[in-house]
Amino acid sequence: MAANAASDLRDVLQHVSIPAWTVDREGTFTWVNDAFDSTFGNRVGEHYSSTVAPEYRAEVERQRGLKLAGAPVTDYEIEALLPDGRRVRVETSSVPVDPDNMCAGFFGVSLKRGVPTESRGSGLTSRQLEVLGLLAGGSSTDQIAASLHLSTHTVRNYVRQILRVLHAHSRLEAVVVARSEGLIAD
Repeated sequence: MAANAASDLRDVLQHVSIPAWTVDREGTFTWVNDAFDSTFGNRVGEHYSSTVAPEYRAEVERQRGLKLAGAPVTDYEIEALLPDGRRVRVETSSVPVDPDNMCAGFFGVSLKRGVPTESRGSGLTSRQLEVLGLLAGGSSTDQIAASLHLSTHTVRNYVRQILRVLHAHSRLEAVVVARSEGLIAD
């Protein structure tokens, strides 16, 4: 992704309610959005491990290695550390931004809901828009299932359908696409 495209992505992600960030090849935070800052503090210049529970650091490093080896997207679950030491279970989605940076986001940290807008012409059903709105609000699969009284299997199917319709490769990309197309708003 070119430098301008990376800057555009950061601009789009700056104010979404999903904690998002970029790290360089060494794993140092190079940018964090408002939601990350309000949840974890401004960690720019720190190593990503400052926000990852110790027993999950090997998995995060393995996933980072996959990204550096060219994997287009990786999704996995870990426990993150809040500034007060509490732990929160999160679903992580990461995508490459450019040769030197990768962008990622946590789902399941925030319970704020994105507000779906009119679905006319989007190709998404009202239920898919509802799931998309919860994703945009940072909800995890388990949180969406509980909120909508669905099984996690059903939620995962909705997410797969949303990704297909929006031509997105990750949950994070789907939220960015949906915001840019006006499908969800704050």
